[in-house]
Amino acid sequence: MANNTLWMVWTKKIKSPEYIHQFFMDEVFIYNQILSQKQEKLTGRLSDLAKGLNVSNEAFFGFLLGIKPMVKQDLNKMKHRDRINVKLDMAELQKHLKQSANYEHLLDLEGWEASGEKDNTEQLQSSAATSDSATHLGNNGAPEKERSLQREWNNKVQDIDFVHEFFMDELTIYHWISTQEEPIMVGNISELSKYFEVSEEVFYGFLLGIQPLINLDVMSLKNNDYINIEIDVEQLHEHLSQKANCAHLLDLFEG
Repeated sequence: MANNTLWMVWTKKIKSPEYIHQFFMDEVFIYNQILSQKQEKLTGRLSDLAKGLNVSNEAFFGFLLGIKPMVKQDLNKMKHRDRINVKLDMAELQKHLKQSANYEHLLDLEGWEASGEKDNTEQLQSSAATSDSATHLGNNGAPEKERSLQREWNNKVQDIDFVHEFFMDELTIYHWISTQEEPIMVGNISELSKYFEVSEEVFYGFLLGIQPLINLDVMSLKNNDYINIEIDVEQLHEHLSQKANCAHLLDLFEG
């Protein structure tokens, strides 16, 4: 492991939706500390900096990927004990986050200069339609070329912006589930993704996260595959409760 680059380790770990949830909690934790301490630079061995922030090397590396324009070193070649020297211009960092989609949760943290920006997480959570507890969809248009969703997912999660997109868009699907008495998803994956207004890769990641609860060979799914799944809300709640970093999803089922 010590000879591996952090990029190699990151791309293996980030394929797991559960690790994406963990990373998001750690990233918020890093930003909170930087903002509260008004840090102007990050200097030292990467492993020492991660330890000082009480996060894993991989989580700290993911944070660096998110601020890549401010990092002078080649992140693809970086190793655990490499030294970094990153100047944190908070105005520049805030501008960078504003220009990127799905970073609103970081802009809402205390410590930024007043920007007038508003969080749109609620809008993202409520964007799915809730009129029918059974979602029936078919492919009414011209058939698309079949693609392996596992391969697409593995490629997509290498992009830190997609990682943030997944975290936010997954909430849309879970919000819909939380509003249904007997949530049922029927149709091909491509059309179900369009219904929820998420990418096929995001919908696939959602299925990966609930794999133990559904009778599907998720690893072999293609974008045009037809699925028919009934979600047991109690089992789903128990499944999420057993995970360390799913409080944001569990909150949707409260009240």
